[in-house]
Amino acid sequence: MNTLLTHLPADNIALWVSAAGLEPPYYHFYTDSDGSQELSKLIFNTNNSHTFYRLNEETSHPFFISDIGYKQTSSDAILITGDGTPSTGITGDQTFKVEFVEAAGAIEELLYYCTSHTSMLGEFIVSAAENHNPGISTAHDEINRSTAASSINFSDNYTKSYKAELKFLQQYPKEDGRIKITFEPDNGRPNVDDSDPTATYQHIAGLSSPYAVSSPAAPGANARTTLVPRDSIGQHLNGSAGGTIEYIHPDASGENTATRVHFSLNNIGHVVSIDEPDLARLNANSNIDRGINTTSGSDAVAGDDYKQFLEIVPSETSEGGLSVFFSGTTATGDTFYIRSLHSASISWAESRSVTSSLR
Repeated sequence: MNTLLTHLPADNIALWVSAAGLEPPYYHFYTDSDGSQELSKLIFNTNNSHTFYRLNEETSHPFFISDIGYKQTSSDAILITGDGTPSTGITGDQTFKVEFVEAAGAIEELLYYCTSHTSMLGEFIVSAAENHNPGISTAHDEINRSTAASSINFSDNYTKSYKAELKFLQQYPKEDGRIKITFEPDNGRPNVDDSDPTATYQHIAGLSSPYAVSSPAAPGANARTTLVPRDSIGQHLNGSAGGTIEYIHPDASGENTATRVHFSLNNIGHVVSIDEPDLARLNANSNIDRGINTTSGSDAVAGDDYKQFLEIVPSETSEGGLSVFFSGTTATGDTFYIRSLHSASISWAESRSVTSSLR
């Protein structure tokens, strides 16, 4: 049973917290001590107070919250009483209560986190309304262009965008059919340095695209990608390269159906020697101008950390770039559209503002 945090004013909501591990969502939240009624949407109504317990008195991954930042003492907008501190969290039979002193508009964020692992953090939605619509939101961070790409991380460099992404994704739990699309081999993409360990990029658009010959089909990948042949045109050298890559994600039902998304590149190219156009690989020796990978985890196909990203280099003489379509005509000529698309979360990197999340 999924429960939304909306109750009559002045209620105290009891929540039991269970650690999920070092991968998202990091923690699960339940409205009963047996752990059978999990929350699907982490929305806090500021008319209520909330008391946190550890499910089964867990002693791992100490838990705490803050409206200021990781391990930071909260502002006067909320009152936290009971056990634990921002730096030690709660474990075992410890508990704490959260009350909202001011209106939700005064609270920019409400983080929950593990005090032992900086990567384990998420965000609650704070609202004074009984019903909450996440709507459309954006976030961006700025990073010095000389920063080495391999040293960039969410906790130091793109915190706002990372938090915005978590906040958005919490509105749509996995039960809603969430699909995560990356640019990694285990998600149906080519492996940039599979045949050449020194390779830092691979064209996916234009007449020089390897997709024109074959599509990647790595065993163990959870999706496939292929080229829409009629859209493959031009050359990178003169900024006229274009092409549409069709992403194909088989449905979990096991039926002969799939979710499709089109990534359409138009008038890209005019690159220089230091660029890594189209499908790029993280280069530890490069600066931020050449892009970064914001996906955490390990690639089940390549056997390495996630390290690939999309670098779009538009033409200098014509309008160009990337468009993402959730409907269209497939590579085989069939019409497709995503029947139940609720929303899309897109993260990208660029040389000046570096990382943003689009809702």
